[in-house]
Amino acid sequence: SSTVNGYEGTGRSLSLKLIKELKTRNKIPITQIKGEGGWKKAEEKPVEMGEKIIGAGGRILREGSMEEPIRYTKKDPIEKWLNRLLCLKSTDSPPLQGGCPHPSQCELYEVNRDTLFSGHKTSEKFLKKLWGLFVSSHYKNSPNDLQLLSDAPTHGIYVLMSKSDQSQKAIPDILCAIQIAKEGSLSKASIQANMRKGYRPGGDLIPWTMSEQFQDSNFGLLKGVRVVRIATHPDAQGMGYGSKALELLQKFFEGQLINADAVRDEEESKSEVVSVGKEGSLQSEKLKPKKGLKPLLKNLSETYPFDVDYLGTSYGLTPELYKFWSKNNFSPVYLRQNANELTGEHTCVMIKG
Repeated sequence: SSTVNGYEGTGRSLSLKLIKELKTRNKIPITQIKGEGGWKKAEEKPVEMGEKIIGAGGRILREGSMEEPIRYTKKDPIEKWLNRLLCLKSTDSPPLQGGCPHPSQCELYEVNRDTLFSGHKTSEKFLKKLWGLFVSSHYKNSPNDLQLLSDAPTHGIYVLMSKSDQSQKAIPDILCAIQIAKEGSLSKASIQANMRKGYRPGGDLIPWTMSEQFQDSNFGLLKGVRVVRIATHPDAQGMGYGSKALELLQKFFEGQLINADAVRDEEESKSEVVSVGKEGSLQSEKLKPKKGLKPLLKNLSETYPFDVDYLGTSYGLTPELYKFWSKNNFSPVYLRQNANELTGEHTCVMIKG
């Protein structure tokens, strides 16, 4: 069994990996059953509750789902509020409204996290789309991941969208989203001291892995960017959007996308810092949408990138993912010998200079 959503976290290893593999490789018939209808044989006709059969021949896999609440009553207002606050129901990505443009007709934008989590209606809708995209493509999610996305100082968000969507009033389609983390730039003394103690601090996953495995105290001095998550819309996978997003991200860090005039105009138009008033306790604080915020999306030509020596990633090794990262010129530098207890996959670290 596996939890699809909830405040304790989302464990979707079963649905995203095992069941998907059974469907695609073994080509066995699938019977999807929801709630109170009970089990039906594969050869019988679908029933009104939404049961459906996929495939033909071979063994039968029955996939059931429980929708009866355990901790709450049906339509409980507290559960509804909690789901909305922590985006717990964002397990499915909304369908694309603008179709699938050619990757060459798309641009990569930086998401302003202050505006994204400001509480405004448009930002909330965009956040739900973004988080639904990450949840739909990753086997393990929890409210802690959402918090990390919101206020981790070294993290950033980039989205690939159609150029024409920016002129429309509707919320644009997110074709691909990338969450990154800045890593490295560690002091050599700190690296050597921790290596002698056999201690590995939290964060800076790739620098500490390389230093620990290769006993190299120089790698951690480099400045890197790790792709924490990259997710393509389920209806647009295999069309080149993920590769296009990585290509534009690399060009951005190489300084190829900078427009000096646009950056100058952006700096001149910066508004003054908005005063938030007198400091008060948490009990007296009133939560309301912020004012004077910057635009939610920023073109990469309007900002200077920070210094980066390499791009990297760490993921559970599968043939499909290895093919994707290799196609984008990432090279493997570390493969963990022990498999992950949940997925059975070996962690692979790949980097690109």
